[in-house]
This record gives sequence, C-alpha cells and structure tokens, in this order.
Amino acid sequence: MGERVLMTAELRLFIRGYDDSDSQERGELGGELANELHAVAEVRPGEGPARPHAKSAGAIEWAQLVVTLVGTLPVVMQTIQSWLTRRGGLTSDRRASVTVKFGEDEITIDSEWNAEQQELVRGFLERHAAD
Repeated sequence: MGERVLMTAELRLFIRGYDDSDSQERGELGGELANELHAVAEVRPGEGPARPHAKSAGAIEWAQLVVTLVGTLPVVMQTIQSWLTRRGGLTSDRRASVTVKFGEDEITIDSEWNAEQQELVRGFLERHAAD
C-alpha cells in the first residue's frame, strides 16, 4: 500500500485587536494567539507589508502570524474563535478581530460571535475542505 502524504499549506493571520489597540497591544494579542495555536499548528511571526487591502499604508498596523497547516484548518479556526470569544468577554464595549487569509481567500472574524460569524467560518471551511 502507498504511503499517505500530508500536504501542508500556510494561513496568514492579521490580528487587529480592538478598535483602539496600539501596536504594542496588537503584538501582545498576537503573542497570546500564537501561544494557543502552537498546540495545534506550527506558528511563526509574519513578515512583509501591512495587511492587504488596508485603506492607507500605515493607517492601521497589524500583528501578523503565519500558521503552517497539516490537515488542521478546522482545529485552527476553532482555536481562533475560542480566543476571540474570550477577548470579547473581557469587556463588553470592545471587539477584537482577526483576518484569516488562505491563498487569495480571506475572512475577518471578531469577538462578537453570532450566526453571521458562524456562517462565515463554515463557508470558509467548506471552500478549503480539500486544501
């Protein structure tokens, strides 16, 4: 019988944090998320330009992580959702957000977990089920 070959892929995460987060807080939030993701995937700091599609360069700074997947996209997404939910529970008037980019496909999810967010993540997972 042939060996089963696992394909790897990279996911980019852009941690915006809260609306009023400065670069230090975004870095701290990115570090927290990276620590949680280390249990389910390989994680390293991202490099390169600011988040794509930002309205103006430098207008919003992002903490960036690169997650190497080995068949774990649903687990990684669940970890991000859990982390965001806890960030939202820390204060009722602040919403943290993370943009998840896989290839050219990207979604932004935040700590206000509702049916719309669930559908967004479900669709993202369905689109990449075979990746």
